[in-house]
Amino acid sequence: MKVYLAGSSTGTNRTAVKMAMAGLRGVAGIEVTHDWIASIERVEAEQGLDVGLDRDFRRECAEADLRGVRDADIVWVLIPSEGGAGLWIELGYALALRDTFVGRPRPRILVSPACRRARSIFLDLDAVVLFEEDEDVVSYLRDGR
Repeated sequence: MKVYLAGSSTGTNRTAVKMAMAGLRGVAGIEVTHDWIASIERVEAEQGLDVGLDRDFRRECAEADLRGVRDADIVWVLIPSEGGAGLWIELGYALALRDTFVGRPRPRILVSPACRRARSIFLDLDAVVLFEEDEDVVSYLRDGR
């Protein structure tokens, strides 16, 4: 099963994304379609944290992120307490992709934590499955659902 994890790369949100990514890697049969956090951290380590990401790299990241969403069977959206501009685009793209597949719509869209559902009306669509905690998503996937 191929999974794309959408989340925010800033502050404590980055830590949550890294923990979720580690949780996914611990589930047998899960393939992460694109580890965008690793790409960002690699460039930050090479160029320094205080240097902004250049336009070409940002475009490459955006293209790789969309490819990761497109290739996924499941898109897990990790909602931050604030920010996360890119993840809202990825959620919209995943919702749009569901209309293009014949038969069972894919990707499935899993969202956590449910307490932040008020951040977007789109989280109340029937296509979105809400989980109380991030760990609940990992357990769901571990159970092979």
